[in-house]
Amino acid sequence: MSSTADIAREQEEGLALLFQRGLELALRIQEDAMAAETADERARLGAAFHRIARGVRQTAALRTRLANDARRSDRDDQTEVIRLDERRIARRKAQVKASVERLIWSEAESEDAADTLLDDLETLLGEDELYGRLAEGEVETHIARLREELGLSQIAHPGEGADKSSASTREAPGDPSAARMPAMAGTSEGREPPPAVPDHPFRSSA
Repeated sequence: MSSTADIAREQEEGLALLFQRGLELALRIQEDAMAAETADERARLGAAFHRIARGVRQTAALRTRLANDARRSDRDDQTEVIRLDERRIARRKAQVKASVERLIWSEAESEDAADTLLDDLETLLGEDELYGRLAEGEVETHIARLREELGLSQIAHPGEGADKSSASTREAPGDPSAARMPAMAGTSEGREPPPAVPDHPFRSSA
């Protein structure tokens, strides 16, 4: 099955050939009309020239209209691509902005400091959008880059951000042995250790 582009190309080739052959025929008839020996023959050839010339003009007009339609279709396609790309970039910008703003409000020492960081963020995002940086790379990459430029710490994603250095000292949830650990300290069977025997009141400290 021929594609739309193939059909359009075949139509243009056929119309171009029809225009060229019609133009050649019209010119030939015009020459014959000019060389006619009688007025009747000249009138007959003139009418034929007029009909063929009108067909040539219509073919030329059709070619022009189809060409304009094709250009308009290309522009519409390009406009749609640009619109979808702008929508994608706007969504990425909103995602990056929301993540960095949450980090700013969680780390800023004061409201004034937060406002300053938010203004800096708007400036950086505007530059990124102007130079097309947001159209490339992953959203997380842009968040990390802006975090570094603003001097913020790593964003804590759900399930992350815990203090890994103390993770090994915490007990595993639901571990039944964890509840027994305090009672078993210093003993081998979990019983309370015997009380310490006090020094004899009469024992000499020497």
